Amino acid sequence: MKKNKKDILALKANEYAAAAKEAENAVSMVSNAINRLKAANQRMDSNMKDIREYCANMMAIHDQMGKDHAHNEAVISNFSKLLCIEE
Repeated sequence: MKKNKKDILALKANEYAAAAKEAENAVSMVSNAINRLKAANQRMDSNMKDIREYCANMMAIHDQMGKDHAHNEAVISNFSKLLCIEE
């Protein structure tokens, strides 16, 4: 009868070891997934930063073009008045 109890104890110890290994593997998989998501977010952050900088540069060019356009219109208007040209 003692041998039977030892067999059950060994069986339970093996089952526990298998469950512990399975839990360790599951935690490892989740940690790996979290790390991959963090890496993906870092790439997205970098891309969004590049896009923000690009947009800021485009808006600066757009604003300068608007100022230059308005200036040119004023010059055209003033020269037209000097030359008595109808607009």
